[in-house]
Amino acid sequence: MSSTALTDVLGAMLTALACTLVLETGAAAALGVRSGGDFLIVVLANLLTNPVVSVLPSFAAYRFGTGLLIPVTVLAELGAVLAEWLVYRRFLSFRRVPPFLLSLILNAVSYFTGVLVFSLAG
Repeated sequence: MSSTALTDVLGAMLTALACTLVLETGAAAALGVRSGGDFLIVVLANLLTNPVVSVLPSFAAYRFGTGLLIPVTVLAELGAVLAEWLVYRRFLSFRRVPPFLLSLILNAVSYFTGVLVFSLAG
């Protein structure tokens, strides 16, 4: 991979991460999260899951064919929901929304916003 291609990939990943963080922390605030520590946990959970969700579907499509793009995307997103739920259940003090539902809502906000943006840009 050329250095230009690598720079493009890293730039796209950082952009996706930044958008995810803005959307998910914004959605968390809209749901009532107020503690700085809880916002930090949302950010750290996304730092854990976002790179995998960003890279795995594209890698699978590149390596094994585009027919795997949607199934691997779905599995990666479900994995993110489950991983973030475990983080939220263990570390988040916010309990107005149950941790699994919070993870599901935050991930749905960022995923469907991304789908909308890419559909409009596409």
